[in-house]
Amino acid sequence: MTKEQILIELKKLSLEDKFSVLATLSRIAGLEEKDNQLDILVNHHIDLMKQLSGDDFLTGRTRKNSQARMVVARCLQEAGLNLSHVGRILGYDHSTISHYNKLWEDALSLPVAYKDVLKLYTTYKSML
Repeated sequence: MTKEQILIELKKLSLEDKFSVLATLSRIAGLEEKDNQLDILVNHHIDLMKQLSGDDFLTGRTRKNSQARMVVARCLQEAGLNLSHVGRILGYDHSTISHYNKLWEDALSLPVAYKDVLKLYTTYKSML
């Protein structure tokens, strides 16, 4: 449909329908803006952790990489993302993120045993 055809069709609509169309378009534009902001936030978190960990923490199975993923998952959740969304971003299932949450609770209750994770979290948060 061309721009002119769309304008002709819009002129045929009642005033109430025109407001409905405008509201829908505004909502769509707002969602796109929110998606853009989310992409910026996620990329910022991932880039910072890549700088801090020195390698690609998203794929490795080492303790260092796992701890880096746990810290990023925690920070993304603090930013308001749910388990499923964080899991998709990091390339893992939501149950893995739930496991990270359990480990995080352990880290808070046993800080001596998890000092590396807490130090990484503190350093990471200071860089945000």
